[in-house]
Amino acid sequence: MMYFTIISVTILLTVYYLYRRHFPVKGIECIELDKIVKTNNAYILDIRDYQLAHHHHQIKGTINIPLAYLKRNYRGLNSKGVYIIASNIVDVNISSRFLLRKGIKINGFYLIHHPNKKSNIQICTKRRDIHGLHG
Repeated sequence: MMYFTIISVTILLTVYYLYRRHFPVKGIECIELDKIVKTNNAYILDIRDYQLAHHHHQIKGTINIPLAYLKRNYRGLNSKGVYIIASNIVDVNISSRFLLRKGIKINGFYLIHHPNKKSNIQICTKRRDIHGLHG
């Protein structure tokens, strides 16, 4: 009986971990960078690390708070909505879930293309398919 309980708890913790990191957040979609930069009604939050954000494809007008520091520095974001700039979809999922729990509206996200990764368009298309948004 004890063995069954340990295995059940381990499986539940693994499923919860995978859900938080890899399952997309409903209602948040990929938006073109040009549209994000043109908006004045929301913050543009760059959650990439400092070196990547400042040396590879720096975007003017963004607030750079790396994902590791988001829990300490999110408080100034609550008056407007937020667009998230990230380097991968896992970071988008983690930061979106955290900010939504804190009552901050997420308007969308954009993934910065990295030369060694798939293009943003392919990732956005796959994410739209997951949410059932085609087009």
